[in-house]
Amino acid sequence: LAPLTREQVFEAAKSHVTSPEQFVKQVVASEVVSFAIKPLTLNLLIRVWQKRGGSLPPTQREIYEQGCLELCIDSEKRQTPKLRSQLSAEDRLAVASHVAAAIFFCNRTAVWTSTRPAAKPDSDIAISELTSGHVSVQGRHLPVTESALRETLDTGLFTSRGRNRLGWAHQTYGEFLAARYLTQEGLSYRQIGDLLTHPRDPERKLIPQLQETAAWVASTNRELFEHLARTHPEVLLRSDVATAEDQTKSAFVDALLAAFTTDSFQGDWWAMRTRYRKLRHPRLSRQLRR
Repeated sequence: LAPLTREQVFEAAKSHVTSPEQFVKQVVASEVVSFAIKPLTLNLLIRVWQKRGGSLPPTQREIYEQGCLELCIDSEKRQTPKLRSQLSAEDRLAVASHVAAAIFFCNRTAVWTSTRPAAKPDSDIAISELTSGHVSVQGRHLPVTESALRETLDTGLFTSRGRNRLGWAHQTYGEFLAARYLTQEGLSYRQIGDLLTHPRDPERKLIPQLQETAAWVASTNRELFEHLARTHPEVLLRSDVATAEDQTKSAFVDALLAAFTTDSFQGDWWAMRTRYRKLRHPRLSRQLRR
């Protein structure tokens, strides 16, 4: 199906919530449009809204965690019933994080599902290349086998990219899950830095294609957050900086203003203007006045 339009999301919300205008406004403000455009996860957002008495969770991470998990739950309409019920939704989410890490950190665009490696495009990663190691699921280790991968690839997280090729149903799913993998598997700050930066760059700047993933990691990794505040403050505007302490926000505003002063701000400041609300703190007016 084509993605739902804003008007269709509004009509669906009107049938289930008392303030559909506020619901749509908060979906946009929370930057979770990627879940609203699919009927399955739109229903999830509506249920979460109702359960919380008319609001969405305060962080994007919580919404994405719940949304991606929902896409991993079995559906009676799945096209390959023989793959059903071998893994739990939590297992599939962990395996999907493994796939995301491989795709993003190895610079691939899709998963090649055929058993004919000779026909595989250079841009893809084969299932056989993904069947190694294990993933952590609620304190236990789950081996990454071919059957586990195929069952995971059969979830709503993925969609066709052509014959024998599967990619993310939405780019943001993969970016979030790649960051989730780094957190779940307990990688150190140095290991994370080696993955997110180019080894031959003396300034150790972020690889541009991994900036969104870096923003997700920074939401839970204090060392990376502080590093990005000094080197890539514009990237942190995509993170859950709104939930940070006031002292952290104040330091981040200083770093952002300094980046503007030295003309080292790389982002599209006008496109990101709606994100500046995340920086609200008691001393903000004094900082800006100075």
